Amino acid sequence: MIDLISNMLTSINTSNIAPLLINAEKIVGPRSLRVVMINIVDWLKLEYKRETQKRPSKPLLLNYNYDWCNNVKTLIESDCIFSQVFSVCEGSLYYNKSLDDSSISEARRLCFEGFNPPEFTTMRKK
Repeated sequence: MIDLISNMLTSINTSNIAPLLINAEKIVGPRSLRVVMINIVDWLKLEYKRETQKRPSKPLLLNYNYDWCNNVKTLIESDCIFSQVFSVCEGSLYYNKSLDDSSISEARRLCFEGFNPPEFTTMRKK
């Protein structure tokens, strides 16, 4: 799990596809993969906050009216790396049951520390 998350963070932060994600990029395309990665990493970042506040974990709800949600499902069905880390059940993304709590916790922490998108500001019209 840590390898996939590290590669996702590297890809997001550098806009260059990391080696572990080359197959995923072939499956859904570079732009779609980026959107999927940002949504997953953002969810894991929120999961870290829940964990530190001793609140229960929640799955990432997938709305199949959105392309990125369909792409998440496609990646889990078609890419062995994604399927080893995540699973889709009843319209939600969650961790693969074979993962241990310490690697999940470490992945959440990596996302919390490594994903800091720039804030966009808009100018007020005069």
